[in-house]
Amino acid sequence: MLKPQESAATEDDGLHDGPVEAAEAAAELTMQQQAEAQAKELTRDKQWPVTVTLDYPVEWAGSTVTQLTFRRGRMQDIKGMEVSGIPPTDKLMLIASRMCGQPIGLIEKLDMDDAAEVVGIAIHFFSRCLPGGKKRSR
Repeated sequence: MLKPQESAATEDDGLHDGPVEAAEAAAELTMQQQAEAQAKELTRDKQWPVTVTLDYPVEWAGSTVTQLTFRRGRMQDIKGMEVSGIPPTDKLMLIASRMCGQPIGLIEKLDMDDAAEVVGIAIHFFSRCLPGGKKRSR
């Protein structure tokens, strides 16, 4: 029987995560599930290529970009990236840049409202690359 001051696992044994780590892991999983659900909703009924009309056009290379057209994602779009969890924003912008064929600098200039839809497309593609992301039908 354990005394009130003892516990089954100590912080130093490395066998169990503490309550803080467990809560952080649960929060990360919940955020990942929410992001994947939002990304799926954004691209639910879309056929490739997907064109996003910008509410806030971007000035780039002497012209005004009013829309971005995204092709269906390919493995080369995530080349050099770790495929787990939700990638950081800079990786999502790189995926979006690769999928629409525009420079990363243009993607970085997007207004946050336009960026939400663009990043949603990248998250949807990335989540399908995760193990168990999309089952092949037979």
